[in-house]
Amino acid sequence: MENKVEEKRTLSDRKREDIINAAIQEFDRCGCQKTSMDQIAKTANVSKRTVYNHFPSKEVLFDEITAVMWTECLAATEYAYRKDEPLSVQLTTIAKQQMDLLKSQSFISVSRLIFAECFHSPEAVEKIIRQMNESDNGLILWLQEAIKDERLNITDIDVAYSQFYGMLKSMAFWPQVIGFGQYPTDEQVQEIIDSSVAMYLKYYEI
Repeated sequence: MENKVEEKRTLSDRKREDIINAAIQEFDRCGCQKTSMDQIAKTANVSKRTVYNHFPSKEVLFDEITAVMWTECLAATEYAYRKDEPLSVQLTTIAKQQMDLLKSQSFISVSRLIFAECFHSPEAVEKIIRQMNESDNGLILWLQEAIKDERLNITDIDVAYSQFYGMLKSMAFWPQVIGFGQYPTDEQVQEIIDSSVAMYLKYYEI
């Protein structure tokens, strides 16, 4: 009996994941406003009833997609501060994790979806901002520990956080999102990481 329950739960989870992936695909192709639940069901290869069993409305489905994206963002910055390790090594690891995230086509598709939806719905903007403010960002937590350890001289941690990711995203994120560029080559990625870490620490490291 226990195995059957586990099989059912696993099948349900798989269908839920298929629905989310199908929604991302259709939203990216047609836009959230023009995509129907029928389209999503067809792409996910499930019945419309199954879609509604998991997500009562398209708005709920959109919220789930943004939640999944934000979870991925937090995971990409999760890194324990280490007193005995050079800051350059630690920041390089965080940067690599972030660049791996920016390489994900599904992440880029969801990003485009969210930006497009924000133009149509001020409420969507408010939800995303609230979600960001209520979450513990890994880089901010790492910066706080480095500041306490008197290894970084930062007066505005929000600005410092934005500066670090701004250097990475300007080359690897925005060109993909707006459709005017591709993800950098491995050699370019390494150069972006090395130069960003070096410039950042030159300014902030004590």
